[in-house]
Amino acid sequence: MSVIFIDCGATMKSPFTTGIQRVVRNIVRESHEACNSLGHLCVPVRLVNRNFHVIDLSAEIIKPPPAHSAANLFALFAIKVDSVLKLLLPNKLHKMIRSKFAPFIRNFHSKYLLGAFGPTLKEFLTERMAISQGQATPSPSVLLLLDSSWDVNMWDAVDEFRTLGGRVCGVLYDLIPFTHPHTVEDYTLNLHTTWWKQAPLHMDALMCISQTVRSDYLLWQEQQELAKRLTPEQVGYFYLGSELNTVFDVPQVVNIFLKNEPYYLVVGSIEPRKNHALILDAFELLWLDEGAPNLVIVGGHGWKSESLISRLKNHPLYNLKLFLFERTNDAELAYLYRNTAALIIASFAEGFGLPIVEAFQHGAKVICSDIPVFREIAFQRAVFFDVSSSRDLADKVGQNLSHISPPSIINTTGPTKWLTWEESASQLFNRLFKCIETSR
Repeated sequence: MSVIFIDCGATMKSPFTTGIQRVVRNIVRESHEACNSLGHLCVPVRLVNRNFHVIDLSAEIIKPPPAHSAANLFALFAIKVDSVLKLLLPNKLHKMIRSKFAPFIRNFHSKYLLGAFGPTLKEFLTERMAISQGQATPSPSVLLLLDSSWDVNMWDAVDEFRTLGGRVCGVLYDLIPFTHPHTVEDYTLNLHTTWWKQAPLHMDALMCISQTVRSDYLLWQEQQELAKRLTPEQVGYFYLGSELNTVFDVPQVVNIFLKNEPYYLVVGSIEPRKNHALILDAFELLWLDEGAPNLVIVGGHGWKSESLISRLKNHPLYNLKLFLFERTNDAELAYLYRNTAALIIASFAEGFGLPIVEAFQHGAKVICSDIPVFREIAFQRAVFFDVSSSRDLADKVGQNLSHISPPSIINTTGPTKWLTWEESASQLFNRLFKCIETSR
């Protein structure tokens, strides 16, 4: 039996429930059953004081900390202080101060605000070896770097684990900071690119969240001056799961649509690569005619999006034909998927595209930008448009709208089955070991 240690420290203290945090929480939640079915033991861990520590299995690692918790209050305070310093100080000085204090803040947050932590990986493995004396030699343990820990100085701890006979597998969500650097914050850009240039030296395998990301990585590492490259056999992929919790009653969003007018749905954080501005351009063309559909955007405010947020909230049709929800629960989102004329996703760079899967699961049509990963995930079920053309998107929406009759009967394609998160976790762990084996 192997032990799979899953790094989930960043998500443990994060209040967010989308993106990578959604993936980590769901994989960790399903890891016990998924690992058991494959004959392995799964143990969540987090990095504290440059050592990975086992997390108490009873800890609430699959839920975000409450908004009023000390952890969140501390995080919000640190973010506000950082924002003030960014405004007051020159860019280079701000970056230097941030790099000096970030490790201290992380350790303080982890040690004093998230409670006690368990043994280190070395202590855990030593105790396990002592218990198994005289038994068959256990299979190599694996450290799975599942979380977004690019701002953590973890390589010493990772290398120590490898000296104990363990194997290390990273998880790659995308290479957007390399391929589209203008779409991310400078801080994220520097951390992400530096981390991934160093990563191959410390890993035995890599799992990507789609075939497209795997292909991108293999091409990328050939173009980089890296001290070490992973072989194609060491690089695998798996697909994310998709399950919305719809146990809540009477979603609040229902009241917005009592007029029974068709609407198009956009789901995703508002940031440059999601291309919301092009969608708004397309609908402004449509709104020139009477009877044009509504546009509903679900997504929190990301980065480099201040001017777009202002444009949305000051639009003359805001809350008339243009609606913006910064947050919805799963039940509300499921309602929106079930009743939309179509999901629109206009990203020009993605690692996966989970809203596409969620829309199909609820029987919704999908109109998406013509990029490789969407061709992979949506296959032939979606309508594709030119990612640089608002006119093309407007035409595709108009063609789709002409087939909606009556407006109250919108979804006709029927729901599509996709991987559950348990199946996603099983696929990840199963393929992970195949890649690990080739690194021997």
